[in-house]
Amino acid sequence: MEKLLPTTQKTSHRIDILSKLTWQLRNSDLKKALSYGLQHIALIRKSGNPQALAQANNYVGIIYRNLGDYSQAMRYHYKALTLAQQHQVIDQKAYCYNNIGDLLGRQGNLLDARKNIQRAIDLFVQLKNDRGEAYGYLRLGEVLQQEGKYDEALTAFFKALDLRKKMKAAKADLSAPLQRIGVLYGVQHKYKEAMLYLGKALRQDVVNQDIRGMCSVQNDMSAIYLQQNKTQEVIRQATDTWQHASEIMAKPIMYRTARLLQQAYEKQKNYVKAYYYQQQYVSTLEDFLNEQRGNQLDALRYSHQLEKQQVELDLKDKDIQLLQQAQKEHRLRQSLVYALFAAIVLLGGLITALVRGNLRKKKANHLLQNRNQEIAEKNYEIVVQNKELHAQQEEIRAQHDSIELQNRHITQSIQAAKTIQEAILPQEERIKQMFEQYFVIYRPRDVVSGDFYWAGKVGNTRILGAIDCTGHGVPGAFMSMIGFALLNEIIKTKKVTNPGEVLTRLRLEVKKALSQEETRNKDGMDAGLIAVEDQSDGKVKVAFAGAKRPLWYMTKDCSRLQVVEGSRVSIGLTYQDKRVIETKTYLFDKGTQLYLSSDGFADQNNVARRKFGTKRLLELIYMIGKYPLYKQKKVLDNDLDEFMRDTEQRDDILLMGVKL
Repeated sequence: MEKLLPTTQKTSHRIDILSKLTWQLRNSDLKKALSYGLQHIALIRKSGNPQALAQANNYVGIIYRNLGDYSQAMRYHYKALTLAQQHQVIDQKAYCYNNIGDLLGRQGNLLDARKNIQRAIDLFVQLKNDRGEAYGYLRLGEVLQQEGKYDEALTAFFKALDLRKKMKAAKADLSAPLQRIGVLYGVQHKYKEAMLYLGKALRQDVVNQDIRGMCSVQNDMSAIYLQQNKTQEVIRQATDTWQHASEIMAKPIMYRTARLLQQAYEKQKNYVKAYYYQQQYVSTLEDFLNEQRGNQLDALRYSHQLEKQQVELDLKDKDIQLLQQAQKEHRLRQSLVYALFAAIVLLGGLITALVRGNLRKKKANHLLQNRNQEIAEKNYEIVVQNKELHAQQEEIRAQHDSIELQNRHITQSIQAAKTIQEAILPQEERIKQMFEQYFVIYRPRDVVSGDFYWAGKVGNTRILGAIDCTGHGVPGAFMSMIGFALLNEIIKTKKVTNPGEVLTRLRLEVKKALSQEETRNKDGMDAGLIAVEDQSDGKVKVAFAGAKRPLWYMTKDCSRLQVVEGSRVSIGLTYQDKRVIETKTYLFDKGTQLYLSSDGFADQNNVARRKFGTKRLLELIYMIGKYPLYKQKKVLDNDLDEFMRDTEQRDDILLMGVKL
């Protein structure tokens, strides 16, 4: 079509070619698409066919949306809507409402977005336009998903799928609704259904030979494998995606693929490959952002250039009109000269006509000078704007480079801190040697954690503790390292096994380590500690002490989870507090289940900002208490994931359970 365009003279054919080129290039070459789109609008105006202008403006609005310029996109869509309403082009009116709804949704105005999209769907139904209706339901599903209305969003996506299956005029694109259904099932943790529909979308893209679409779907599948901790599947799938995406240089897909590979290798503790793919992620993302900024700047420059050309064209039209007027006056003068030979009495009329003609010419020349001045001023403004845009681009690039460098250094440092923390803090293998059945739910809010657990043996005494340090992230991690080192010294070196005495000494040592008497530093920790000894009569002796943390236990015949409150004393937080940390001792039957935790699980909020709550947590543990502890962990993990869906983790989380 591009080769055909320069040789095509007929206006209607040129308009058709420009329309097709604009639409086909709207996602791949935004500069060309904008060029053809604006030429398309100019040619339609010249041809005097205002009914076709609505679609042309809609196309340009979509291109500006893809450039990220939502303000310009909205301007063209509203211009298209006005034209569609004036000339009763109902299908374009519907597409306008749909495109406006899409833009509002991208900017977070979900209520107005839904209203506009529903208007579009109603019009498409009235027109019996299945293609437009399917497109509307896809957009409606996206907005409903943003609102967290997952069931309604699924209904909309399935409606779009059914409509596209019914379409007979052209080959229906089923991949888009299938992919959206699969992704939404993944958000709901319905992994079996998610993989089923993503697999169907992938097969559709293979049939259509859509490499970009295949890579996008494979990334969605890899993300679901990652949620399930199937890291080997992530690596297998994402490595294949990386190869295909690199061949077509699909940067948005490449940086997402690199991020998935980085996260998978991190989970496998393969930090060399994780670091490699983190570098690929940052590099590809930076290239993509630079290309986007370049595209936006090129498109803006072209828009200014075309505006300048339009002004020049307008002036040429004005020159033609002036020339035609001059020719007309010349013919009039000839007529007057001929008439002079016939009648001298017309001489005065001829002179009058000539004077008027000269006046008109002077007036036209004056108008032309004014227009030339306006063009010069506009050209100057464009030059100034281009300089400002270039300066802004340089500033943004410098800021971006600086931020990326800082982020890289910080990420590397924190990853190194995580490696050190994981190497020093106890592994689950130590707890496994002490208890036949156990579980540990350990979720740092950031890369490193302020929560930690301590496990070890002194003689025949098994000691287990859950400690919650002030803060999270790097500050919390420093406190956890201090606490772990002090507990090692108190229990392993000094052989102190009484939990109350251990926590009392820990309290004193934290004060010394942080010089709290002098600095008035208020950092510290809450803790729960148990010491377990088997008795000769088959019973198990459990000594417990808590610093603002309880012990929960469940015997075989109890009607609810039992709570042993810790002492109302923090470690390291108060200076003159003389209260002691009390040890409480119990004799339990074998099979009793004990639980220690930080406050992170109970304090986690959902999307409505309501906490999970201690009461709900105790009831859940009691309800699943009959299961083996490994199964209890799965239920607790799944319940927490479901509760905190679509929101962020607010604190470090630690919850442990053991069976005597």
